[in-house]
Formats: sequence, C-alpha cells, structure tokens
Amino acid sequence: MSIVELLKDKIVVLCIYRSPDGDFYMFLKNLEVVIQNVQLKKKKLILCGAWNINFLDDTVRV
Repeated sequence: MSIVELLKDKIVVLCIYRSPDGDFYMFLKNLEVVIQNVQLKKKKLILCGAWNINFLDDTVRV
C-alpha cells in the first residue's frame, strides 16, 4: 500500500496491491481502515491498484 496526500487539494491517492495468494479478508479489513481514516479527515479519495480478486469465484463471501 502506498499513500500520497495532496494537502492543497484535500485529496488522498491510495495505490494498493493484493497478492493473489494474500488473505482476502485481511485485505478488506485494511482497506476499510484506510477508507475510514480518509473519511474522518474529510478528504477525497482516489483508489487504484491491483486487487487480484476473481469475481467469478463464488466460494468467497463478503
């Protein structure tokens, strides 16, 4: 995860990578924490990266 904050524009740019073998639920938990922190600061969020989520796999439940 890499985060850059553009103070003047009140924008946070978050680039995140999840390994295909990484723990999906830990990824979601960490992402949720970051999003909540950005919301608390009343900043805009630009989110990008490689999430490596297979949306065709119905065995993963959120």
